[in-house]
Amino acid sequence: MNRITLLAAVIGLVFPIGVVLVHAGTDDPNYIILKKIIEPQIKEEFEKDLSLFREEALKNDPRFLEKNSRDVELVTDEIKSRFYNKAYNLYVCVKTLAADASLSNDERSKRLPGCYLDRNKELAKNFKMMTEYLSLFMSQAGKTEQCMLKSRLFDAEIEFPPFDFLKQSNGRDALYNYPLLNTCLQSIGQ
Repeated sequence: MNRITLLAAVIGLVFPIGVVLVHAGTDDPNYIILKKIIEPQIKEEFEKDLSLFREEALKNDPRFLEKNSRDVELVTDEIKSRFYNKAYNLYVCVKTLAADASLSNDERSKRLPGCYLDRNKELAKNFKMMTEYLSLFMSQAGKTEQCMLKSRLFDAEIEFPPFDFLKQSNGRDALYNYPLLNTCLQSIGQ
């Protein structure tokens, strides 16, 4: 059983069928429980990816991390941003499935992995675009910023603030509507 399927099973036990997880504030008991369930999953994945980045950087130069501290900070913040958005994707899937009274706990458990993977496809697409066309997006910084502003989910950031370990050093913790962001970014190259 993979971790997302296991997570779905736990969530099915914690949230009865049809519970509506409408966020009423960060002190809402359902919200607190949900974040506590999601946090360990995301933290484990984040720490693994961050560790891989550091290992790769040190392979080429044992002093890379100390010599390039600003670059390391930027990359670390980018990794944090990606995982903040992944955490939000998982949160949305759980919240949506938990609110659907027509689904049994078993059905929710089966649908959660697919929902999470589907939401993360656009995030992966964005990573690929940014990696392959970074110079284009940097040369068109104004347009890139406009795309980011248009696709930013400000209400979601209030509803779902980042876990402490995902807070960026620059304080720019942002959630995005990735389908909208990707479409807008693709128009820059046209």
